[in-house]
Amino acid sequence: LEAADGGESGASKLEAADGGAGGAGGPLAPEVVSGGASGVLGFSCGRACRAAEEAAALGLGAAFVCATLLSRAGYVAIDHSKVEKDLVSLLDHNKDGRIDRDDYAFALRRVASALGGHGVSSSAGFAAGFVLGFMGH
Repeated sequence: LEAADGGESGASKLEAADGGAGGAGGPLAPEVVSGGASGVLGFSCGRACRAAEEAAALGLGAAFVCATLLSRAGYVAIDHSKVEKDLVSLLDHNKDGRIDRDDYAFALRRVASALGGHGVSSSAGFAAGFVLGFMGH
């Protein structure tokens, strides 16, 4: 099948735009392939982290409901101020005394940087893919 624009295929247009076979790395430079693969891996890791976050939120919510029901029935006593103090000390990454967006963003950046590569192009591709996967796009 020939293309409608005079028979030039998409692959040959890509080679021409890249400088042809004599260009830097042929039709696709290694940096582009590395960034693309890192982006796919970042997207997959982002989706996996999002699924883990949702599962953790579901488990924590279910535990809270069960504990509240047991407390109201008189089986257990919950010291809510101690629970809040312990959760804030655990989840308050910037140590401002409250859990907010900044703490969430800090934790997300730490996870993404721990999972990311060390090359500039691969880190950028991984980070972009991670954000897209985590945000559900």
